[in-house]
Amino acid sequence: MKKSTLLFIIIISILIGVLFGIWGQSILMTTLYRSSQPSVKSKFAWTIDLIESRYVDKISRDSLLDLAVPYIISQLDPHSEFIPPQDLSAINESIEGKFDGIGVVFNMATDTAIVLNVPAGGPGYKAGIEPGDRIVEVNDTIIAGVKMNQMAVVGMLRGKKGTKVKLGIERGGNPKLLTFDLVRGVIPINSIESDFMTRDSSAYIRISNFAEHTYIDALNAIDKLVKKGATSVVIDLRGNGGGLLDQALLLANEFLSVGQTIVYVEGSNFVRREQKADGRGAFQSIPLYVLIDESSASASEIFAGAMQDNDRATIIGRRSFGKGLVQEQVSYKDGSAARITVARYYTPLGRPLQKPYIKGDKEGYNEELYERFKGDELITGVNTHIDSSVTYTTKAGKTLFGGGGITPDVYVKIDTTKLPNFFVKLYQNNAIFLFAQRFADANRGVINAISDVRELDPFFEQRPNLYNDFINYAVSAYSIESPSKADKKESEKLVVAQLKAYISRTTPLQESGFYYYIQPIDETTIKLVEVIKESQQGGAIADPVDSDVKTE
Repeated sequence: MKKSTLLFIIIISILIGVLFGIWGQSILMTTLYRSSQPSVKSKFAWTIDLIESRYVDKISRDSLLDLAVPYIISQLDPHSEFIPPQDLSAINESIEGKFDGIGVVFNMATDTAIVLNVPAGGPGYKAGIEPGDRIVEVNDTIIAGVKMNQMAVVGMLRGKKGTKVKLGIERGGNPKLLTFDLVRGVIPINSIESDFMTRDSSAYIRISNFAEHTYIDALNAIDKLVKKGATSVVIDLRGNGGGLLDQALLLANEFLSVGQTIVYVEGSNFVRREQKADGRGAFQSIPLYVLIDESSASASEIFAGAMQDNDRATIIGRRSFGKGLVQEQVSYKDGSAARITVARYYTPLGRPLQKPYIKGDKEGYNEELYERFKGDELITGVNTHIDSSVTYTTKAGKTLFGGGGITPDVYVKIDTTKLPNFFVKLYQNNAIFLFAQRFADANRGVINAISDVRELDPFFEQRPNLYNDFINYAVSAYSIESPSKADKKESEKLVVAQLKAYISRTTPLQESGFYYYIQPIDETTIKLVEVIKESQQGGAIADPVDSDVKTE
C-alpha cells in the first residue's frame, strides 16, 4: 500500500474518531442534563446551578440570587418587596420608634444646621445644646456654608450607641465656637406628632405613623386632654402611611363597643381572622372625628374604616391611599428581608381597602395619585376610581363604597385659591421661616420657658407688631417691593399664621405649637370646626362627596 494512501486512511480514521468523540460527548452531556433537568418546582434552583457551573465567566450563586430574588418579588404586587440590608435598619427605625444618635431636631434652610428642638433626655439635651444653636463643625469637619446635603449631615450625627461625636456650636452670634463632646444614645421617635386642646375644646392628636408605643402614647395624650375638659377627640391621620397594625387595633378598641368588628383579613393561604372590640375601651361615648387624606394608608385606613363602618366617627378629608394588602416579613441570613403579601384587609362591612393594580407595574400603581389630580378628584371631590356598582350600608343607613381606600363622610377639596402675589414672593425667598428663626433667637429665654399651648396666645398678644416687623424685614432683606394696603391685608392671615407656627415650633411644645397655629388656615381643620359646631347644634352633616360618582 502506498504511503500516501496509508496516511489518508490514518487521517480519515482520526477525524472519524474525533467526530464520534464529540458526538458521544454531546450525547453524554445531553443525557446527563436531561437526566438532571428539574421538575417545574425546582426549575429556578436548577437554573442557578446551571449558570454557576457552566457559564463562561465565574459568577457566584449569591450574586445571581441578588439579581433574581428582588425581580421575582417585584412581580407579585406593589407592596411585596425585597429589602437590602443597608435599607432595612432605616425602615425598621420608624416602626421600632427609635434610633441611635445625639437627639437634636435641625433644619438646613440657610446652608447651616439650625437646631429647632432638643428632645428632653437625649445626649444633646443633657450636654446643654439649645434651640437656636448653629452646628458649624462635626468632628472638626466644617459643615456650615459648604452646601452640604442635609442627609449627609444626618449621617455624620447618627451612629451606634456609645460612640462619640464632637460638635462645634455657634450660639447667639458669638463667632467663638462652643465645643460639645457627646456620646450617642438611643433616641425615641415620637409617632404622636402633636397633641393639644384646640380652641373649641377638642383633644387634637396627630399620629405620624403607628410605631411600637403609639397606642399607649395616644391613650395617655387623650386621657390627659379629656381630664382637662376636652369634649370631643380628633385623630389626625393625614400623611400617616401605616406601620404596626396591632397599635391601630388597640387604639380602635378604645372607641368601640363590645363585639363590634374592627377589621378582618383573608387570603388564599391565610385563614380568615377577625378582630373585634372587647368592650373595655375608655372612650366609647365621646364624639370622635378622624382626618384622612390621599397619603393615609394601611393601618390608618383600617382605623378610619372601622370607625366609619360602625357609625362611630365622622371621617373628614379626602379619599385615602387604598393600601389593603397584608405583608409578612421574612429575614435572610445576610441581613436583608422579603416582605410578601399574604392576605387582604377588609373593613367590618366587608369593604376591600386595596385599590386596583396590575402585577409588576409598580410605577403605574404609584402614579395613581397623580391620576387623581389629573382627573380633578382632589379639586372637585368627584371620585373617578371608586366602583359604585357594589355598595355597603351601615346600621345608621350610611352608604359606603369599597375597593379604593376610605372615602370620607365630609370631603375637603384641595384649596386652589390663587395666593396673593406678595405672599408668593415671601414664600419663594423662604422669608417667613427665616424671620421666625431670627425672632426666636431674639426671644430665646422667653420662648424656651413656654410649656403649654395656652401660653402661646398671651405671648403673641404682647407682640402686636409682629406682622409689621416682618414686612420691614422682608422688604429690606430681600429687596421685595413694599406691599400695597390691599396686598398687605390679603396676605396677613396666611403670613401671621405661619410666623406664629414656625416660632411656636422652636418652643418646647415643638409640633404641637406648630399645628396649634396652622389650623386656622388649614382647610381640613376649618371644615372640622364647622362639622363639630353643626353636630353640637344638632344640624345635619354635609353629604360625603359630590353626588356625581364616576366609575372606570
